[in-house]
Amino acid sequence: MGNSNPCQDPRAAGAGTLRFGNIDRTSGLTDRGFDTDNAFLAVEIDGDKMYFNAIATDGSIVDSGIIERRVRVRKP
Repeated sequence: MGNSNPCQDPRAAGAGTLRFGNIDRTSGLTDRGFDTDNAFLAVEIDGDKMYFNAIATDGSIVDSGIIERRVRVRKP
């Protein structure tokens, strides 16, 4: 994920209809988008890490990454 924003929120959202070219890349809300084919999100959680792959219907990996659990710092 290439977003410099510290909020990590991978999403695979679909409403059952592919809307080719329907991503507003000027909004500032979307770091990456994939609107040329359908895809699904495969997720694996191992300890404090979540691994994900967004996979298109042809089997190609559209996006992937690892998100680590944040460590909560307690104030004294």
